[in-house]
Amino acid sequence: QRQPARDDQGLPRLLSVGRIVQSKGHPFLLRVLRYLVHDLRTPAVLDIVGKPDHRLLAYLRMLELMVREFRLEPFVSFHGEIDSQALARRYAEAAVFVCASEHEGFCVPIVEAMAFGVPIVALSTTAVPETVGDAGIVWDERDPRRFAVTIQRLLNTPAERQWLGEQGRQRYAAKFANLIIERQLVAAVDAGAH
Repeated sequence: QRQPARDDQGLPRLLSVGRIVQSKGHPFLLRVLRYLVHDLRTPAVLDIVGKPDHRLLAYLRMLELMVREFRLEPFVSFHGEIDSQALARRYAEAAVFVCASEHEGFCVPIVEAMAFGVPIVALSTTAVPETVGDAGIVWDERDPRRFAVTIQRLLNTPAERQWLGEQGRQRYAAKFANLIIERQLVAAVDAGAH
C-alpha cells in the first residue's frame, strides 16, 4: 500500500508536472489551492515541476504575485526542471496529481501518475479524459471550488485515494506499459505490411 509523503510540517503533497507556460493552467491551480487552504481549511503543499519558459517572464512574475496575493507562500513549491530520479521521488511523495492544462495531445505526466499509483484530479480538456479513463476524477467545469472539494475529499479519505490510485496502476498496466505499447506497435506495423 502506497503511503504518500508529507512535507516538514506534515502537510500532504499535491503534484503538477509540465512546462511553466500559460496553457498548463497554473493560475487555476493556484485558485484551487487558495480555496483548499484558506476556505476549506485543508492545508496542502502544491509541488509544481516543470521547465520555466524564460521568454514568458511576465507569466512567471504573475504566478509569483498570485502566490503572494493568495497568501500561499508556505504552500507552493516551484521545482523547475528536475532529473528523472527527483521526478520519481515527487510522484512517490504525492497524495494527489492535479492537471489543469487547457490542451493536451496525450499528457504523459498523467500516465506517469498512474504508474506510481497517484490518484488524478484533472480538467476535461482535449485528450485528458481519454488518457485518464476511469483512473481519475475529471471535471468539465473550470470551477476551482469543485476541484478543491474533490481534492479535500481524497485527502480526507485514504481508502478512496488508495482505490483510485490502484485504478490508475491497473489502467497503466493494461494500456500504457512498455510491453503493451510494443505489442500495439508491432501489430500496427504487421497490419500495414499486409
